[in-house]
Amino acid sequence: MRKILGILGYSLLIVLIYDFILTAINLALVFFVDGEDTVAFYEASEISYILAVVVTFLIYTWITHLKGRKIAEKCRFKKIPWHKLVLCFIVGVVGVFISSAVLGLLERVNPGSIESHSENWAWMSDIRFGLVFLATGVAAPFIEEVMFRGLIFKKMEDKMSLTAIIIFQAALFGLIHGNLPQISYTFFAGITFGLLLIWTGSIWAPILAHVGNNVHAVVLSYSSFGPAMLDSDVYTYIYWFAFPVVFGFIMVYLFRTRVKFKASDVDVDVANMNSAIVHFQTLDYYNKNADKYTKDTIDINLRESRDMFAKHLNYGDHILDLGCGTGRDSKAFMEKGFKVTAVDGSKQMCKIASENLKQEVICKKFYELDMVNEFNGIWASASLLHVPSSELEDIFKKIAAALKPEGYLYVSFKYGDFEGVRKCGRHFTDLTEESLKSLIGNSWEMVEVKVTPDLKEGREDEKWLNAVLKRNNIKPQKL
Repeated sequence: MRKILGILGYSLLIVLIYDFILTAINLALVFFVDGEDTVAFYEASEISYILAVVVTFLIYTWITHLKGRKIAEKCRFKKIPWHKLVLCFIVGVVGVFISSAVLGLLERVNPGSIESHSENWAWMSDIRFGLVFLATGVAAPFIEEVMFRGLIFKKMEDKMSLTAIIIFQAALFGLIHGNLPQISYTFFAGITFGLLLIWTGSIWAPILAHVGNNVHAVVLSYSSFGPAMLDSDVYTYIYWFAFPVVFGFIMVYLFRTRVKFKASDVDVDVANMNSAIVHFQTLDYYNKNADKYTKDTIDINLRESRDMFAKHLNYGDHILDLGCGTGRDSKAFMEKGFKVTAVDGSKQMCKIASENLKQEVICKKFYELDMVNEFNGIWASASLLHVPSSELEDIFKKIAAALKPEGYLYVSFKYGDFEGVRKCGRHFTDLTEESLKSLIGNSWEMVEVKVTPDLKEGREDEKWLNAVLKRNNIKPQKL
């Protein structure tokens, strides 16, 4: 419930920013308009929409920048093949049959319910086409997609499944339009736009579809042949047969040629198993085997590895134990005079670690890490090895954001090139010096690397890669 309320609060804030700016600009422009000049009033309103979109997008960009991110990345302004952009635009144009079908059903159930909706579009042909085209056909779809399929969609990614996100954001998109006719068909439009986003991986897809839908309505409202065409048998055939067929074929094509969608800073291949299952299986192992794991690992002495890391820090420095397990190493660092914040993704391990440390242990998954510039060092012993290789780069960015400038990171992985689920049911990503170096690029300096034997009895032949990395003085991205 708290997650849902948080999403609703965030969504309301995003929308209110736009509404406040729109209202302020509209009031300022209308002040200079003759109150009896209806056309001038509506044209001032259209200009207000265009200006509000520009100002709002700049504010969204500024807020995103303050959080250490770029809006192009957060909202997924990614390049996609031009033919898919054209197809998405066509989806929007032909997709109007859905809104018409929904409105027709609504009118049948509740006669007269769509009259006010029709009247809202009647004024359109009285003002300049260019203004309406830019405001209603282009500007409004752009900012609405940035809000709903960009910022709000992203906010929900680490809190819901993709299916739930598509439905939830579509419901919010519908509700924000405020009247029953629009709520009814914009809900289905929101589902279509959400699917286009995850199938292409780019917000340009739903933007083009939304533009196509609105432009279709605007053009018909201004065309002299529009009303006659709408009443013709030919258009009826096109509308109720050709449009649905074209819509269906394009949607099937976009689905079959879909790309790997990156959700919650975790790679999700919609053609295969959702990587969230990998995380669940690993955490489920620790939750179910917490006592046995504690018994097997609590007495392992990693003093040499801790010293390898701690020699780069000063007494009293703040360490994040990322994936603290039993709290064994956190306790050792605390006894050496360091301040330690312990984090683990397993609730059962957090309980055990809290008892051992006599302090609260934060239950947080790697991709939920949201600290910024807090720690002098981060200790990630035998923890990041459970992260799929496709996600490690993003996790390293989060770690960099959590570190203070030129902070240090210790990581350890099983040595090798294996990746997958081992017999125990946990996912492992093994690394070598070369694969670690390729992973970190120029964002980190590899200060020290050691390959050591496993310290568990009977596993001496297994090797571990231990590395101390230094965060280069490059502004990290907060994800």
